[in-house]
Amino acid sequence: MSKFSSRLQAALKDNKITQSELARKSGIGRNSISDYIKGKYVAKQDKALKIAKVLDVDVDWLMGYDSNNNISNISESDETQKNIAIVIQNMKRLNTDLQQDVVNFSEVQVKKQQDQSYFLPKPVNENSLYEVVLNGYVSASTGKWIIKQRNIETVPVVATPPEFDFVLKVSGDSMSPLFEDKQVIFVKQILDQSKIFSNQIVIAELNGVAYVKKLRIHRNNYRLVSLNKDYEDIIVKKDDNFYVRGIVVLS
Repeated sequence: MSKFSSRLQAALKDNKITQSELARKSGIGRNSISDYIKGKYVAKQDKALKIAKVLDVDVDWLMGYDSNNNISNISESDETQKNIAIVIQNMKRLNTDLQQDVVNFSEVQVKKQQDQSYFLPKPVNENSLYEVVLNGYVSASTGKWIIKQRNIETVPVVATPPEFDFVLKVSGDSMSPLFEDKQVIFVKQILDQSKIFSNQIVIAELNGVAYVKKLRIHRNNYRLVSLNKDYEDIIVKKDDNFYVRGIVVLS
């Protein structure tokens, strides 16, 4: 008997769901469900995803891999195993672009751990300038994607703030005089959107494009404000896909 067959049977038993009910809820033929249980066949990925959703189990676990089906069952003392399980579950809920963000962030952290001096500012000339790794660009004007650098690029700066998560270069002048075109800014990543407040300078994504703007919040209404009065404010509408990626660290 395959792992898929045995785990499917176990999940059915745990959820007290019959083969007929599983077939109806998943849209998979009853004969196919019966063949899976008997071990004649292993479901293809698309069918396995449907079954896992109905049974509320992890699809990798259902397919026979040794992933963690229930995080709560993991020993509290094994923090590494628990954290990996949480990351895997969260990754499956994200779209492709956000999954790539997680991958990029993890790669940066691995590199940082391997070489603690990698992200430390390094003197580049006698005028006490420092080099920092540039993570990409963000628009201060019409909005564009943050460009994720494939190759390591460094930029010279006079100083760095005590804490920051990534470094961006501004494109455009809508935030002048605070930020000029091509100015380097330091950003603290925001994961908890409840920690966002009005009048902060933020890196925000609106319908797939990224901006650096001043955020105004009034009665749960959001507005992206340009400091350069030649540019109109951007009003976030109810149906817009809006997310604040980080807060600009101001010296």
